[in-house]
Amino acid sequence: MNFKHCLLAFVMLIASPAWAGWTFVTKDLEDNSFFVDFDTLRKDGNLRKVWQMIDLSTSNKFRWASTRQRNEYDCKNETKSILSFAAFSKKNLEGERLYDGNKISEKEDVAPDSVDWRVLKLVCSK
Repeated sequence: MNFKHCLLAFVMLIASPAWAGWTFVTKDLEDNSFFVDFDTLRKDGNLRKVWQMIDLSTSNKFRWASTRQRNEYDCKNETKSILSFAAFSKKNLEGERLYDGNKISEKEDVAPDSVDWRVLKLVCSK
């Protein structure tokens, strides 16, 4: 194996944890990209807990480029709550951590044909 192949293998090995397990789900109207890590999916009856990543398409007043959140979906009642939330200054959950918090939202209804609806239907089908 030559030096270029070794270097490429090393770079891929280092970069892979940031993308380990993330499955692309959809984009929204603002071109934000939504991913779910199915390796973290936990089931408890009608409830599903899963980690989600969002790569934001445009800058915002908070300077967030990506976010990671742990969501709890209620498959029977079609609700969602955000259990944990972190925001990062670069895409793919890299750069400076700009925000970190727990128990961000109470249960809220998931609107049909929304991004959350697609995620709910996907994680509830597993």
